[in-house]
Amino acid sequence: MVRHIRCSAVLLLVVATQFCLAKEPGTFDKLKSNGGLGKKVYKLASQIWEGINYVIDKTSDVPESDGPAYRPPGNSIERDVTDSLRYLSTRTDDFKIDVLNMQNGIIDKVLEQVPAIIQLNQRFSKIFVNTVHVNEKYEKFLNYYRRPGKYDESIIRAFANTVLNGNNGVKSLIERTHSLLLLGDISSFSTVQLLSDNMELFLQYAKVARTPQQFLYDIFQSTLFNEVKGYLVMRYSYKMLRTAEDWDYDDKIEVMEREFGQRINRTLDTFSAAMSGASRELMRFNPSEHKEDVTYTELKRVFQEFIVNEYDVKPSDGCKKTCSNYRIPDGKALNGCFYADEVCSVKTCDGYLYDCRKKVDTTMNVCISPMFSDRNYEFVDFANGAGHYGHATGKCWADTIKTAASHVSIPWSCDSCMCVCADTSSQSQRFFNLNPSMATIAENYVVTGARFVKKNRVVHIQIQEGQLLPNGMINSSTTRWAPINENPTNYHTLAWENGREVNLDDLHAPKKSVLTGLAFSTESTSNFQRRLHLKIFSAPVSYETGRLWINDQKEKVNEPAKDEITLKDVDIPTRTSVVTADRSKPDSFVKFGPTGLEQDVGQSTIPFIDLQEVSSSPQIPMSGAGIYLKRRSNNGGFLTLKLFSYDHTQHMDSDSEHDN
Repeated sequence: MVRHIRCSAVLLLVVATQFCLAKEPGTFDKLKSNGGLGKKVYKLASQIWEGINYVIDKTSDVPESDGPAYRPPGNSIERDVTDSLRYLSTRTDDFKIDVLNMQNGIIDKVLEQVPAIIQLNQRFSKIFVNTVHVNEKYEKFLNYYRRPGKYDESIIRAFANTVLNGNNGVKSLIERTHSLLLLGDISSFSTVQLLSDNMELFLQYAKVARTPQQFLYDIFQSTLFNEVKGYLVMRYSYKMLRTAEDWDYDDKIEVMEREFGQRINRTLDTFSAAMSGASRELMRFNPSEHKEDVTYTELKRVFQEFIVNEYDVKPSDGCKKTCSNYRIPDGKALNGCFYADEVCSVKTCDGYLYDCRKKVDTTMNVCISPMFSDRNYEFVDFANGAGHYGHATGKCWADTIKTAASHVSIPWSCDSCMCVCADTSSQSQRFFNLNPSMATIAENYVVTGARFVKKNRVVHIQIQEGQLLPNGMINSSTTRWAPINENPTNYHTLAWENGREVNLDDLHAPKKSVLTGLAFSTESTSNFQRRLHLKIFSAPVSYETGRLWINDQKEKVNEPAKDEITLKDVDIPTRTSVVTADRSKPDSFVKFGPTGLEQDVGQSTIPFIDLQEVSSSPQIPMSGAGIYLKRRSNNGGFLTLKLFSYDHTQHMDSDSEHDN
């Protein structure tokens, strides 16, 4: 059984156990539904107990002189029981790690004193303490069960009385935890309600890498594990007292089982309702410190502002026109300058010039960037203090180049133009890999995470994959980052005209399906053939077995959006370390382009690309993905991936009817 249990979110809640005895307890009919998850939890707990009871009765008649102090697992039933109990024993460790991480994260922010967050921290601490006490009783029960000949009967009887009575008894601990989690009062909400109302803020402070729904689901699982542990310890205690005192505890056992069923149903109803309204988006906030090619990357030498004399844009016109007449080039930009001492004699445009315009009517002092820099200019000062372009100020690293506002070419005047250089050189980082990044579905792997990667001037989508197990679990030992093709044959090239748009949208797999791959795409059923889109691949899954239906794999790409997010006169996004940022809405698009002249002399291509991995801890299957723009109003932002966790509420049919 343990092989299956380790694959389960809630102790194989949807399958029968190997050691189920022929006779089921009559208390099963306390749960009204025939197919609800609550009944399955109840039934599984009872079946584990029946296995324990079977093993105890089987070995109770062995003389102590002949029997060992340690009860080794003998047949398959005993092995399954032992494995199941051992697995349950590990669950508190997981919950402890969660709570400690939450506390540490929140303590870092304690000066902000957000009341709801502080209150949640206090409540989770109490819940954790109660859970630890239940687990301590559970560990003692395991020792008594495994080594029946080692302990005196009076010790076991004292333990049983402690479990069933008093303020620190298991019954009291379970009830207090249940009340704290699920039952509010006149003066306060329940913990689940308080968490739901403050989820995004709480996850941010607690540094929890999970979606709101997944976080609720994890608490739900921990609650059920705690309930099952308590149930087993109490059943064991009643059996030991019955044996020692020759007393019939059937009435108390019946009450205990009824209350157990009621709590399970209420837990299911409450968490199912909370999870159905919880976001499944998994996103990354801005890091506290931006690190190039670690947390983000910039597409270098793609679109940059370029200072050029009107004559050098099109010599054949002889300056008869104006800068604004040159919106679309006839050919590649010239390599050199007609007039001496122009900036194009030092920095050239190895590509095409677009959208030229006259920006100034005065002489400019241009601070040229170093030879091997990806920038053309550091800053520009206008004569007589008339203005300044660029973030940098002060003394240039080298002598500035003085560029005249215009040169006289009788009978015309040749103005200095500001154009966009669309670089086509071998240094330009303007490519996007269109080959899909696919999970190894033949081995039942699915997408568990994703990130952007830049290799060899190409932006790739790389997926994290893990082997899918029953009930929406991932075998954590199998998770890995799928390799990328660093030199793809199928790629998209950014181009100033009809080739620099990116769709910002969310894509969701069909119901009860999981992601199996991601890709960039330029496919569309409309006329926008050159717009970059996200494409998802998905396959249906059998939730109870965890098996993919790989022959039914589907792909999806959205229609081009019509609402543009305009990035005009904005700065690079790395000058601020604000953790939160505005997020674009689905069904919109953005164009790659240069930064603003005043902010950056137009020397950077925006938006930047967010390289932070998007994945949860622990890993979970995903059922959707999206691309969005994360930015503040004064900068170009980051193009960022997000994922959507699998919707567990599709399988959380509770029994809904509770006994009074």
